[in-house]
Amino acid sequence: MIFFELPQIHGFLEAISVLTETSEDEFDLKFSPAIFSIMVAASPSSRCIISLQLSPQIFRTYVCPTLHHKFLFFRAFCDTMQECQSTGFSSLIFSFQEQDPHDTYGCHMIKTVRLYPSSEKIDVGEFDFGTFVSIESQEFINIIKRFVDFDNVLVTLSSSQVKFSYGRTEIILTQESIRTRRGDKEVTI
Repeated sequence: MIFFELPQIHGFLEAISVLTETSEDEFDLKFSPAIFSIMVAASPSSRCIISLQLSPQIFRTYVCPTLHHKFLFFRAFCDTMQECQSTGFSSLIFSFQEQDPHDTYGCHMIKTVRLYPSSEKIDVGEFDFGTFVSIESQEFINIIKRFVDFDNVLVTLSSSQVKFSYGRTEIILTQESIRTRRGDKEVTI
């Protein structure tokens, strides 16, 4: 059984829109008692895996007693969520359990999005959440698009900046500015 309730669809939609703009349509889902992960390969030719990891604390309700791996075609899921949001629904309840067709409590919409058993599980492992940086969605999309064809990208995090680099190409994010360098040329985004 997996059940979660998000208090706001909008923030979740914005977060997953980053993934849909940088990847294929097929997303791997990993549900565990400790975290819900949405993972995607940035392109079929690269080994870059992008993951959105959501801890149970951001959900109004989160129940997942055991580990589950599934995949789905995310554009259909996003379209369904956008339809729900545009028709006035602000929260999302996601469950693998069958809904009771006689349940008429409150105003709700039941949509079916097909989930598939995951034959090839992708995973990014555990994260250390002690040090982190927050990046605007569009900035993150630009970074991913810039490095999508590379197998490895070095990410260096310090107290004043985060640097993404591969060879002579690097993107440096600071609190004051966002700069892209290619060789000796510096461009402000």
